[in-house]
Amino acid sequence: MTQSEFIRILAMRHGLSLECVRRLVGAMLDSLEEGLAEGERCILRGVGTLHVVRREGGKRRNPRTGEEVEIPPHGVVRFNPSHRPRPRP
Repeated sequence: MTQSEFIRILAMRHGLSLECVRRLVGAMLDSLEEGLAEGERCILRGVGTLHVVRREGGKRRNPRTGEEVEIPPHGVVRFNPSHRPRPRP
């Protein structure tokens, strides 16, 4: 599902305008981005957790050219899905 499909579905289910839902989703994503940039863990109950993991820098080799490239240390966003209880048979 793409972001635009998600926005369209939310708007239809709740009887809101596309622009209203687009602004709401945009504000939510901006807030998540700001929190992650500050090193916070973003917990979305029932969905999962987003957090930043630091990756070490070092030398890597370009597979196409064989040239060595220096990679600086950087952060990578990780997502851990929540564990929802399975329905009992």
